[in-house]
Amino acid sequence: MCLVLWMGSTIVKCSNSTVIRCLGGEGNFSIFKRKNLLSRFIWALKAVVKLTYMLTGYSVKINTKDLIYLCGVNQDRLLQSLDLKSYGISDEHDVIKQPRSIYKKNKWPFVSIDLHCYWMLVFLCLVYVVTGNNRYIAAFLIRYYKGVSYFLNATVSDIERLICLNDQPFEAAALTLWAREQGKNTIVLQHGVILSYNYYYPSNSKEFWAWGENGRLHFKTRVKGGKYVVKGRFLKKEYDIPGYFILPDRETMNGVVCPSFSASEIVGLIKLVGSIEKGKGKRLFSLKLHPSTKFKFVFRLIGFFYGLNWINYKTPILEVAKKYDFLVTKNSSTAVDFLLLGKPVFGIETPPLHEKIFNNSFFSEDDMKKLIHSGHLFNVEEVNDSRISFIRGCTNKL
Repeated sequence: MCLVLWMGSTIVKCSNSTVIRCLGGEGNFSIFKRKNLLSRFIWALKAVVKLTYMLTGYSVKINTKDLIYLCGVNQDRLLQSLDLKSYGISDEHDVIKQPRSIYKKNKWPFVSIDLHCYWMLVFLCLVYVVTGNNRYIAAFLIRYYKGVSYFLNATVSDIERLICLNDQPFEAAALTLWAREQGKNTIVLQHGVILSYNYYYPSNSKEFWAWGENGRLHFKTRVKGGKYVVKGRFLKKEYDIPGYFILPDRETMNGVVCPSFSASEIVGLIKLVGSIEKGKGKRLFSLKLHPSTKFKFVFRLIGFFYGLNWINYKTPILEVAKKYDFLVTKNSSTAVDFLLLGKPVFGIETPPLHEKIFNNSFFSEDDMKKLIHSGHLFNVEEVNDSRISFIRGCTNKL
């Protein structure tokens, strides 16, 4: 590991092994387990893109108590919908973020590295792709952490709390590790339904602020004394939660398809709903893609071909849930808003874990076909009881 020792003299409080452990795993997926050339290349390409973004960052001294870190436009959009006061986050907070594009001017400062550090990290990515030797990934993580520490020491050393919506990616883990080593409190806000425990845990922050009790059973942390804290789910625009399903009128019903960003899942759901007889030439379904979906225009064309209307992916999901009568999905956390509003959710090939998390509060594909053809839903009371149980466990509401 002489290469690691040569790469910089920035003094940091934590050991190299701590850096590797915290930055080297995103959920249960370790970046050290990438065996084939293609997976190494994809990881390295994404890392270089992130590093290139960071070259355009700039330093602004931040003196507020609370600092919120955002990574990506989806987190930016989610933050704007949250009622931060209800979480106990001061109005005097600051935000630091990673940009969506290096060509767009950002309203907030974001984490930066110097040019020398940039080229060193790019070199390590290249060598890792070619050789497949994990020592270069270890060297990358250590050098990255040291490079980011320059920026953090100069800009945010006076904060008391670092808050993020996802502390799993290596760039977010670097910030939380630095803050912990500086004696700051670190908090991660639950940003969606925990559909897979592989992505949320182990947490890198001192506190995981959860919507409800459902995630506690699988909670894991890399931090000694890390806590699972139930805070609830607070939105700026709250709404009444009905005690029973609001069943749609067969003549006027409109459904929305919300897949994850998986291409095969998107195409599968489009084909499924597109094959259902709608009658009278009416377009029954609309398609809303996940903001992280690539090549959205392609799926829009496919959806149009199968008779689906288009919903702008930037439309807040709460607005969608209020406008449409039911949801068709496989594993999207958009189901939460529909269930809260008493709108039926039809789960298509829902993974067993997801069905367990949602506590059997989905209707089936057959139920959807019956609703469309006959206007009736069956086992409504049983599913509604499951829905109420899910809401209580997921959001501590009702």
